[in-house]
Amino acid sequence: MWVGPLDGMDDNAATPVIGTILMVAVVVVIATVLTVGALTFLPDEEPTPRPEASFQFDRSASGVLAVTPTYMEDDTRFDLLVDGQRVYSWRGDGLSEQRRLRCLFPGNELTIRSREQSGRSYLIASHEVETATACSLPGASVPFASVIVEDREVSLFDPSYEFSLYIDPQGEGTADGEGPISVTNGWHYVQRYDRSLEGLDGPTWVIVLADNADYDAEAPPDAGADAYEIQGDQVVPTAGGSEPTNDIYLVFSPGCDQSTLKLVDVQASYDNSVLLGDTVVIEDTSTATETTYDAPGVTCPGG
Repeated sequence: MWVGPLDGMDDNAATPVIGTILMVAVVVVIATVLTVGALTFLPDEEPTPRPEASFQFDRSASGVLAVTPTYMEDDTRFDLLVDGQRVYSWRGDGLSEQRRLRCLFPGNELTIRSREQSGRSYLIASHEVETATACSLPGASVPFASVIVEDREVSLFDPSYEFSLYIDPQGEGTADGEGPISVTNGWHYVQRYDRSLEGLDGPTWVIVLADNADYDAEAPPDAGADAYEIQGDQVVPTAGGSEPTNDIYLVFSPGCDQSTLKLVDVQASYDNSVLLGDTVVIEDTSTATETTYDAPGVTCPGG
């Protein structure tokens, strides 16, 4: 009688064969799990490609910064932002109109971002302002920071704080009688620093005020840009060659409940006042320097 291959084997001979079969089965199961897992985590669809666009940033001899689209992908929205805040939008159609910006200061960052209906955004271009642009804002109460896009004034509120600072000048030859003059007036110089200065907690703003100027006249494009240097955490006045020439040096540290304003130096003798909103913080800038003043709180994130 014919004997099958397993019938004639003892238990020791059968064990390696069974072990091999079990190992093959385990490998198949593992491969199946890995395949299913890989398929499970694959994206449902390919990511949307970055929109095609190009822009030029050019400063004119008159101190105006022009942003010119040289190409924009059709049916795509492109936002122009200053320090993260949208001031203008184009709808891509290959080419579109140039936008001219004024009242920008050193450190302002311009970015172009595309915007899709899904909410996805792509950085297209960026430009950091190195020299202040021309500015013709009148000597009136305006928000702390503004930019003029063509003929439209757009308020730029700091993403963390909103406040307005003013000087009330009393010197002969000034625009006295017009009321407080905002620090956004082109004769003044304002620069934010994301660190402490003069012993005040950051972020801080260095403000150089001109106390004897025709605030309604057009200011030089570089007014105050060379009026001081930062040495360590100190603001050191310099013999700048540009206006303002009658200078008041301030460092401002805003807070939600209480703010602090330090009068660092005064190179003028007029009895100017400095206000935060409607509150007079410094009654007379000619009376004391190296003095720190308590000021009202400002609007912080969330109200």
